[in-house]
Amino acid sequence: STEEVIETPEEICTYIDKIDEFGNLELGVSATDLYNLGFDMGDIITVSMNDKKYDMPLVSNYSDVDPGSMMCRLAINDNKKKNRVVLGINMGELASWSGIAVREDTDNETGYRWIISEGIPDTVPVSIILKEAKGYIRQLSLHKLVKSDNRDEPISGKS
Repeated sequence: STEEVIETPEEICTYIDKIDEFGNLELGVSATDLYNLGFDMGDIITVSMNDKKYDMPLVSNYSDVDPGSMMCRLAINDNKKKNRVVLGINMGELASWSGIAVREDTDNETGYRWIISEGIPDTVPVSIILKEAKGYIRQLSLHKLVKSDNRDEPISGKS
């Protein structure tokens, strides 16, 4: 029998490039970079930042994890206008939860802004390593199921 050799992606070292309005952390690496290094949807990764480690799945949408769960979103579309890696919590604010930043109320358009927490460097280093290839693939497929009351429709997932 022939054994399949599975290459393990290298560690990716990057940084937090931006905190979006919802408290998600946009990284200074593209989704294409992760794919090119061997990471894929449904993998479980370990993210190290701010002296803490977090395990989370690689997914394409916030709804691919349960509310309150962490995820690494590979945001990419066909015309490449969106090609980023976003760390977040579905229905939560990872920036405040992780201690990276605090939300401060303001009079601006959004009503608040993100302030980097005391003791956090202006550039927060982030490393990503593979914990388990395809370790979340079953849960991911369950999140992609589409409900239908039409018994004649074939079973399918979201596109």
